[in-house]
Amino acid sequence: MKSALIIDVDKGAGLATAKALGQLGYKIWIGERSQERGLAAKAELVWEGYEAEYLPLDLADGDTILAAAETIAASSPCLDILVNNAGDHSFHAGTAGGLRQAAVVDGFGAAAVTRAMLPLLRRSPVGRVVNVSSPLGTFGLEASEAFPWGPLLALC
Repeated sequence: MKSALIIDVDKGAGLATAKALGQLGYKIWIGERSQERGLAAKAELVWEGYEAEYLPLDLADGDTILAAAETIAASSPCLDILVNNAGDHSFHAGTAGGLRQAAVVDGFGAAAVTRAMLPLLRRSPVGRVVNVSSPLGTFGLEASEAFPWGPLLALC
């Protein structure tokens, strides 16, 4: 069976992607920091007839990333798709700490998950990584009052 790990499946693009891949016959691995949200997403996907499993996965915690890779490896010969869909929007708070946390989750966390999943992806004849950007990465928000970091990031 084809399989996909999707980070942050509890709503929006992640949930829509999970359902679309489920319709194509993929087993969905739900990588979610919140057990409550992860199990709710699993329940919704299973109720709609898709095969889904919840994995505790916090992009700021390397141990959960490695554990997720081990769990998938124990259950599947490979991983066909990794969808890095997580986004930490805490930098909306306008603090250096919030911006740092967003960089850890969005940048380093996604890279760490990709690195941990590479052996599984390489075993797949069609292994691929999909990195999803949030609306926060668009130039349309750079001057918005709701996005205080926009002018700063536009200078980088």
